[in-house]
Amino acid sequence: MRNNQNMVQISNSHRLIQYIENLNEIYSTKNNQYISIDYFFSKIIQELLMDYNRIVNTRQDIVIKKAKQKTKKPAPIDFFIELLCDPYFFRNTKKYIDYKVLKKQLETNLDFIEILFPIFSRKPISPIKNCGYYADIAEIYSILKMASFSKIANNFIDKVTFSILADGKKYNRACKTPDVIIEKYQKSIQFWIDYFKFNHLIRLDDYEARTHSSIGDECYLYREEIFVKKYKEISSIFDIFFDPIDITNSMKHINANTLGNQLRYTFYSILSSINYSKKLDYLTYIHYIASLHDKSPKQHKEQFLEMRKEAWEAAKKYVAISLLDRELNIIKAINPNAIKFTIHAKPNELRFIDSPLNSFNLTAQHCVGGINIESNKIKINFDYRICREHRKEKAVCI
Repeated sequence: MRNNQNMVQISNSHRLIQYIENLNEIYSTKNNQYISIDYFFSKIIQELLMDYNRIVNTRQDIVIKKAKQKTKKPAPIDFFIELLCDPYFFRNTKKYIDYKVLKKQLETNLDFIEILFPIFSRKPISPIKNCGYYADIAEIYSILKMASFSKIANNFIDKVTFSILADGKKYNRACKTPDVIIEKYQKSIQFWIDYFKFNHLIRLDDYEARTHSSIGDECYLYREEIFVKKYKEISSIFDIFFDPIDITNSMKHINANTLGNQLRYTFYSILSSINYSKKLDYLTYIHYIASLHDKSPKQHKEQFLEMRKEAWEAAKKYVAISLLDRELNIIKAINPNAIKFTIHAKPNELRFIDSPLNSFNLTAQHCVGGINIESNKIKINFDYRICREHRKEKAVCI
C-alpha cells in the first residue's frame, strides 16, 4: 500500500464547527409539520420509487452509449467498467483508479463480483447532526441509489452482489455508541431494503460480524490486542502535545507529521459524533462546540474541558482501529476479489456518492434528510440538523 492509502478518513465535520462558531442566533425545533403514514408511503415513497426506475433506465442508457463510443463491440465487462466511471454514482480520479488494471482484475472473476462498501455506521448521539437514531429519508435515498447502481450492474453482469458493511460497532471503540442503538439503526436500514424488495440487489452485513467470521476467533482476538497496543503507541507519542485548554496550539503541534495530521483531522471530525459521558441539553451542546477554541469557556468550563479530553481519546482510538484494519487488510480477508467502495477518495478504491450530487460531501448517517418540492417533484437533500433549524425549516413527523 502507498502511504496515502494508509491514511485515515472520517466524515468532515469541520464545516459544522465553523458554522456553529459563526452563528448569531440559535434555534430549536419547534417548527413541526405532521403527515399521515399513508401519505408518506403512497405519495413520497412511491414518487422516490418512480425516480429510482427512471434513474436506472436513464443511467443505463448513458452507460451503454458511452461504452459503444469507446469500443465497437463492447462486452459485458466494458459496460460494467463504464458504469464504474459514471459521474452520477462516482467521484474518482486517475490518480487513484486505473480502470485498465481494474478491468483485467475483474475479467478473471466474472462469475461472481462482490462490492464491499463500509457505510451506515449509525446515527451518532449528536443533537446538532441528526434527529433520533433510526434511518430517515436520507438513508432511504442512499438505499435507492445503491440499488439503482446494483440493478444496472446486474443487467450487464448477472452476478454482482452489493454488500453494505455497517461499521458502527467497529468505531464503537472510539465513539461509544451503545450497541443497542447501532443494532436498531441496522434494523431500520434492513426494514427499507426489505420493504423495497431489494434483497437480491443489496446485502446488509455488520462489519464486525463479517470480519469475525472471515478471520476466525484467534485472529479476531489478536486484532483486538493489536488495536490496544496501537492506541497506546499513539498516546505515548502525542499525548504530550495535547492540552484541552489550548486546542488551537495543541493541534498545531500534533499536526507535525502524517500521523499527527490524521489525528488532528479526526479530532475535529469526531468531536460532534461522540457519546459523551456527560449528557448536555441542546443549547449547552451548541455552546460546547462553539467554544472549542476558547481557552476559558464562559460557562461549563470544567465540563467542556473534560469533553475535549474525551474527544481526544476517541480520535486516537478511531485512528488506531482504522489504521490497523488497513494494515491487516481486513477487506481482502473478507473477500480477496471484492471491489472496495469508499465515501472518501483513496488509492484503488472507488468513491461512491451515496448522497444527492448537491450534497456529495455529506453522508446519510451524519445528517438529516430533507425534502424540497421543485416543479411539483420531490427532491431529497442532506444537511445537518442545526443548519436546517437555523434556516427555520419544518421538521416533518409521521
